[in-house]
Amino acid sequence: MKKAAVFLMILTLSVSSAACGNKEKDDNQADAKTEQSQNADNSKDNDKSDTQTKEADNKMYELSSEDDVWTIKVSAPKGCSETDFSSDTARAFERIGNVDGSSLQYVMTLRNADISTVESDMKEEVQYLYTANSDDTIPAMDTQSSEYNGKMWNYFSYNMEELSGYRVWAELSDGDVFACTVEWIGEEETPDDIDTVIKTLSSCIADYDV
Repeated sequence: MKKAAVFLMILTLSVSSAACGNKEKDDNQADAKTEQSQNADNSKDNDKSDTQTKEADNKMYELSSEDDVWTIKVSAPKGCSETDFSSDTARAFERIGNVDGSSLQYVMTLRNADISTVESDMKEEVQYLYTANSDDTIPAMDTQSSEYNGKMWNYFSYNMEELSGYRVWAELSDGDVFACTVEWIGEEETPDDIDTVIKTLSSCIADYDV
């Protein structure tokens, strides 16, 4: 009887151990399948994100003048996406920065006005920004020019707390003026030099003669 009892005990332990081993194996297989499924989902999400970014980079947007008479086509600056504030007459694009609250923003407009009027309007807008956001004296905003790709680009820069920017504009072949606000928001954002900004904007305009 003792031998039989010992044999039964060994048999029971063996069966129990085997069952545990099989359960552990099944659990490991299940975990592996779950991990593979998660990796596949993540890969799909990354592929989808990459596809959306490429589509955004290649997409063309119509930009209309305020009176809706003239229209050109523009693309989003590289790495930027269209924002909810964008419209046919003010195309807005944004690239989110690495620090919370930081971003690079572009707002493009097509003005049916002469160069001097566009310049005056842009300076008034920035003067209002200074008045609303700073107690400092409004600095002089000297307009400068730079020729690129057969066009004379005009611009001025400005800086205030956690915001640096350019106002840039150029007359197109039909007499309209392409104007853009380019702003870096956040303490960690470092503005590009004006040559880089102008090259970026020039590459974004599809329909204008040089």
